[in-house]
Amino acid sequence: MIEAKNKNDREKFKKAFLSDVKNHLEKVAIDYIKPRHGTAEFAFVYIPSESVYWFLVNEGYELLRDFARKGVQVVSPLTLAHKIEIIKAGVHSQKLSEEAEKMKRAILELESIIKTMERTWKTT
Repeated sequence: MIEAKNKNDREKFKKAFLSDVKNHLEKVAIDYIKPRHGTAEFAFVYIPSESVYWFLVNEGYELLRDFARKGVQVVSPLTLAHKIEIIKAGVHSQKLSEEAEKMKRAILELESIIKTMERTWKTT
């Protein structure tokens, strides 16, 4: 595409490239995002070239957005670590939420025990 001599050839190669990307993203969505089978609800597609990633973000934004809605996240060397940190923060948040729920149940159980003891003490 870059080496094409005229605009029509560049446009033809661009369309072909974006079509290939779309086919690959579709395959990733079908093959790797299967939450009913125990997979995550998302998958990363790593683009090892920042310039190719930049091209996709600029020229194929709608394509990337549509697949992001399906759980396919396109990442580059610069964005991969950021996405992983977001996932780690989400996992940490989930663990905190689960621990808070356990504490809430324990406090409610303790409250019930204390109320029972209080009633017992008042009647004796």
